[in-house]
Amino acid sequence: MKDNDCLFLFRGWKTGMMSRLGKRWNGGGFRWWVMVGMGCGVGGFFEGCRPAAAPQAREVKESLATPAEAPVVSAVPVAPVEVEKKVDVQGAADRERVKSRMEAVRAVELARPAIHRGDFAGAAAVLSQWLEGHPEHGDRGIVERQLKREKKAGEVVRGLLARPAALIGAAIPVEKATWVVSGVADGRLLCRVQAQFGVIERPLEIASLGEAGLMALIVRADRADRTALARGYLLAMGKSKEAREATVGSDEGAEKFRKEVDEYEQVASEGFLLNQLDGLGSLIDRKDYAGAGARLAEIEKSDAGHEFLTVAYREKLGEWKLQVAEAERMEGKPQQRPVIATGGDTYPGVGAINLSAAVAVGDPERKQLLQAARWAGVNGDWERHLKQLKAVIVGAVENGGWQQRPMNLEKLIGVGTPNLVTEQARFILAVRPDALNRFSKLEKSGDFLEWLFARPAILGVFNDTIEPEDKAERVLAEWRAIWLDDEENREKLASLAMACALVFDRPMRISPNIFGYSKTTESGGASSGGAVAEVSALGRYRFYRDSAKRGGLKTNLSEMLPWELVWVVGAPVPESELIWAQKHLDYGRRDWGKAYGHIRYRMDRATQGVNPYKAYTLAEIEKEGGICGDQAYFAAISAQANGIPAMVISGEGDRGGHAWMGYELGHSEWKLDTGRYADNFAAGTTENPQTGKRMKEHELRQWTDPARRTKAYEKSTKLIGLAAILGEAGKGELARLAIDQALVAAPKNFEAWVMKLDQLVLAKAPSVDWLKENARMRTTFREYPDLVQVIDQREANYLGTNVSAEAARKVVHLQTGRMERKDGDRSDLILDSVFREVALAEKAGETEKVGRIFRDALREKGDEVVAFKRIAAGYYGWAKAHDQGPKTVRELMAYFDRNHPEPSTDVFALKAYRAVLGSLKGMAKEQGMESQEHQLERREEKLKATEEKQGKLQSRGADRGG
Repeated sequence: MKDNDCLFLFRGWKTGMMSRLGKRWNGGGFRWWVMVGMGCGVGGFFEGCRPAAAPQAREVKESLATPAEAPVVSAVPVAPVEVEKKVDVQGAADRERVKSRMEAVRAVELARPAIHRGDFAGAAAVLSQWLEGHPEHGDRGIVERQLKREKKAGEVVRGLLARPAALIGAAIPVEKATWVVSGVADGRLLCRVQAQFGVIERPLEIASLGEAGLMALIVRADRADRTALARGYLLAMGKSKEAREATVGSDEGAEKFRKEVDEYEQVASEGFLLNQLDGLGSLIDRKDYAGAGARLAEIEKSDAGHEFLTVAYREKLGEWKLQVAEAERMEGKPQQRPVIATGGDTYPGVGAINLSAAVAVGDPERKQLLQAARWAGVNGDWERHLKQLKAVIVGAVENGGWQQRPMNLEKLIGVGTPNLVTEQARFILAVRPDALNRFSKLEKSGDFLEWLFARPAILGVFNDTIEPEDKAERVLAEWRAIWLDDEENREKLASLAMACALVFDRPMRISPNIFGYSKTTESGGASSGGAVAEVSALGRYRFYRDSAKRGGLKTNLSEMLPWELVWVVGAPVPESELIWAQKHLDYGRRDWGKAYGHIRYRMDRATQGVNPYKAYTLAEIEKEGGICGDQAYFAAISAQANGIPAMVISGEGDRGGHAWMGYELGHSEWKLDTGRYADNFAAGTTENPQTGKRMKEHELRQWTDPARRTKAYEKSTKLIGLAAILGEAGKGELARLAIDQALVAAPKNFEAWVMKLDQLVLAKAPSVDWLKENARMRTTFREYPDLVQVIDQREANYLGTNVSAEAARKVVHLQTGRMERKDGDRSDLILDSVFREVALAEKAGETEKVGRIFRDALREKGDEVVAFKRIAAGYYGWAKAHDQGPKTVRELMAYFDRNHPEPSTDVFALKAYRAVLGSLKGMAKEQGMESQEHQLERREEKLKATEEKQGKLQSRGADRGG
């Protein structure tokens, strides 16, 4: 070696140059100098070549290198061996440090579900248990600080009632109303509430408040006492962004809290990363290499260089990456599926499709696809066409390696001809091949289907809207009739045509005895004798099309989707009523709620059963006035007549039944509580005009969420449609990949979550994986109690099937408690959970436990009239079957008398109270308890007399207008 050559080593030349020198110097004992010296300066070499601080991303890359790519350090003599020992010591220390932090982060993650539920005591219990088991842990501080937050937040809630003066004036959101705190009594808030006939005062349990209500109280108390509890409460809830926004000022306390928020967000971010890694390991265990590859790429992109990856998971990630790469290699080269058409077979088949956006001249793939669909219609063999579409879709998804499959799925719902293939398959699955075979034989059906199967956008909208309850064959027949009648607007008003077809797939008959219309004016035609008229899809379509043409609507029909328009066209009235509403009412779209109050309230109709109408028409209701049901009906029908989606919603409260109105204010904006007063109503319901099913108002809120109108939600819906096709084709792994992508696009797509859990069952995934995903789903939908209830039911059913009835009952008990704490005002859901627990306890033969469940339910919710009636009926039914009838009747009577004072002047409360007495009287009679029966009968008669007297007094002058 020349002297000048040796100088290169001592001048600290770096990796690139040393690599080149290493290739030239192959002889003697200097080769190992070069290998050890790569990347080190002079000082570094003589001090044992301590590794320089390299970018973490580079460390990950090196850790995942194949053996052939790794540095050949193990080939060096004694000196390099000593260097390796030093590096190992440092690496071991790093691993222990990172492992320690990961354990602490996982401890916080264990408490995360309770934190998201606002269950501070539950979260504190989890964290305390971990700390007890790790007394000397190096990162206890992380867990201790989280425990302190949770305990402090719990004390905030418990301490609110001790500061009554600070709470007065707080405006609390309860459902869609606002209750104003006026004081504290008997451990409950007293609130001023706007009811149907004025302001009343109602007690309110703090435990029943939702998150928004608690925050309103805490913020009010902070302002009054000059404290800063709200920000700590928000952070304990896991809402770091809101906690940071609530931190004002630059004093020492504010700066200290901001650092606390920084730490919390860092731990939460690391917890999310650990969950991602756990999920990746689960995918590898299930050999879902497609999902694993996508998850791995996502992790490397979002957390490149994180020490959890570069230190703790370094070797494991290398193993996983090799497994994914090997799976891709085993897939082999893409196989083109040949066109199926042999011998004398006339079916043109569907060839393999090109997922590129580039299209050959004339788009031969699309032409062949349309020709194959035409053949299926002519020959009545849609099953064969569907089979070919599924095969082509599977081939397209599997084209290329595992890493390419997510991209293939995206192209199948977003690129020209591939998207048309997908939508055709979705349509056939939704309508079913046998129904399409029958429909194809009808006159002009072939032309209609040929038009439809060439338009992926219209097909997609229909596929997104049709429900299993729809009579698909009849829907197509009604749509075809509209299509033949109005060639000019086939595409422009396709959504209106679909909505009419979906609503009127069942006959809608209207009696002239109710509405008093002339049978000759109805476009739907009249039946023999003129007894009823039937509204048709075509007649209703023509009405709205013509109304839009002359500017008679408050909306633009061409901008609305079918699921919105079903709440317009489904008005169960003759055309004459719709015309009257267009002529006589002229509110702005956003102000249509005023139509509810436009109808004056008539107490004589409410209390005396007076019917003031010559015929039940909008004109008569406007002239004579009416009760809440008439007000809601008038407002909703008149809105629909003017093209505004609307519905009547009804429910039962402490003072009896009530009706209110919901309507769409504007693009993706709904108001569902016009006329809904604070009267402890159970969840209201309405009838879906498309399916005829009853819908809860809270289900309606989720259904009308603005997210339904986003491109991301549309993409998610199409991906779960694609997942259904892949599942039908027996490709479970591909279906799961499509579902995961659907959830990435729209994390709150409930249907996608349900499919994900169902796919885990089909894949026989471990119970721990299923329960973990179910918990994630519950957290995602924590703002929708009705959906949480469905998720809870699925969890109980899963445990009952895969574990035991006792395990299911225990989890239902926990679910009930969670619902009581978080959504105490949702008595309907709480009682649903109670009755599920009762059923499971009975199934397990735990007779005494059933009685305790009912008694606990009475203590929790029995102070509400509607809830008491439901609990009492269930409790009595169980007691009667177990020879405990008399005892239970006496218990129910005593409880009702203690917790429900007799009303004196409120006619509606009197009627509701009397109904409960009547129910108890029936129980006493059935049990032969004559004394109690007569006692209840006397009280009932007395209340009836008071009710009639008050009704007459309050009804004076009700028949006069003005």
